[in-house]
Amino acid sequence: MRPWLLYTLVRLGIFAVLVAIFLLLGIDWWLGVPFAAVIAFLVSYLFLGRLRARFASELEAARTPRVTPDSDEAVEDRE
Repeated sequence: MRPWLLYTLVRLGIFAVLVAIFLLLGIDWWLGVPFAAVIAFLVSYLFLGRLRARFASELEAARTPRVTPDSDEAVEDRE
């Protein structure tokens, strides 16, 4: 599975579980949803570092231009 998809699904899952827990505890939704968002952010920041790094490296690789030594851009840069 692609790292960005896995990271997104795990974060959404954490958020959904926390919202469900807050609702089961009887906390109003307008108060439980922001708390769940903040807690989900903190949990993902603390415990999903390796997955976040894989996601970031994949994003960096996708955004890095692929210049080969024989490409037009490389020839123009040498001149």
